[in-house]
Amino acid sequence: MLSVASASAPALAQPAPPTPIAPPTVNEIAAGDKAARTKDWEGALTHYQAALHATPSWRAQLGVADALYQLGRLGESYETYDDAQRTYGTKYGPGEKGLVGVRLKELATKTGWLSIRVADAGADVELDGKSIGTSPVPALVRVAVGSHGVHVTKAGFAAFAGRAEVPADGKAVVDVALTPQATQGHVIVHANGNDVLRVTIDGRAGTVGVSDVVGLARSLEEAGVAVELLDFAGLVHGFLGLGALSAASAAATDAVWAAFAALLGS
Repeated sequence: MLSVASASAPALAQPAPPTPIAPPTVNEIAAGDKAARTKDWEGALTHYQAALHATPSWRAQLGVADALYQLGRLGESYETYDDAQRTYGTKYGPGEKGLVGVRLKELATKTGWLSIRVADAGADVELDGKSIGTSPVPALVRVAVGSHGVHVTKAGFAAFAGRAEVPADGKAVVDVALTPQATQGHVIVHANGNDVLRVTIDGRAGTVGVSDVVGLARSLEEAGVAVELLDFAGLVHGFLGLGALSAASAAATDAVWAAFAALLGS
């Protein structure tokens, strides 16, 4: 007797089909390609970014990276190519892989990293006149080689302005420590000769003149206080002790003591 045994063949795992790109994204990529063929790189960038936002894909991201490269936005182009390499490196073909490698190698010699470290949170940070957000900002920003301006502002603090020299494929660091903004100051008013001035600042009045003593005397008079002002022009401070050396000092000393005696009623 011949026995025949049969068994069903084991099912083989099938690779998952690639995620289809939604029609709107396909349309945006097609529009980006059309703009790129006419070298309308701003238009191409807008369409590729819209496609990348709708459905992230290597095709859209490489379109963004290339448009940024053509526009001379080298730091952003480097970061976009680098992110595409890490995210989609196994999904695109040899041609795209070779292009990305060449571009990254080229851009590495034309760009570097900039680190802007702001000690205070909530400050507005600008790089080369363009906002990059509120502190804390990204730890590293890829920028073109050369000099870059950094401007940081925050309410209640003095503005910070500085520059950084970024080397090729290297890193520059800008440390920002904001200082509280001064809210008070001093106003100095000078009077010529023997002029006495009435000065009003923010609605508050005062008198200034040839000396603090004269100004004080005028202010007391204005307040209704009886004042006798003895002004010994030409004598130095401390003249009361110089009577033996100067006749003018001796006369002034006598006048002061006489005024005191009259005040005391003696």
